[in-house]
Formats: sequence, C-alpha cells, structure tokens
Amino acid sequence: MRIGSGWNAYTHIVAIGDANVDGRPDLYAFGPNAASYYYESTGSASAPFRARTGSSVLFHAWQTYNHLL
Repeated sequence: MRIGSGWNAYTHIVAIGDANVDGRPDLYAFGPNAASYYYESTGSASAPFRARTGSSVLFHAWQTYNHLL
C-alpha cells in the first residue's frame, strides 16, 4: 500500500503495532537529528495516518542503537 511521499526524510520507520489500542497498527519514524514522530493509523486507504506527533522525549537516545526491533 502506498502511504504517501516524504518518508525518505526519516532514517528508520518502525511498525509498532497498536500503540493507542484502537485496533489499527501505528508507526514511529526517526529522523537523522534524533527526533522521533508517532503516526497514528486512521484505517482509511485515502489518508492512512493522522498528522504526526513529536515523540522525542520517548526515544531521545535511539541513535545509540544499531538495530530497532
């Protein structure tokens, strides 16, 4: 499924399962400047994710790891 453009701005995109317990899978995206963003799934094929929410406090030091699971 194509979910839009602009995702190449991130260094990692991680499917995190259903973080907000609404029955739909959500994403975290990590940028090169150590910022991280939460994308809540909408369940809609035409607009699959809501506007991003900054989550830099939750994953502040993620760049120190070699792999994200």
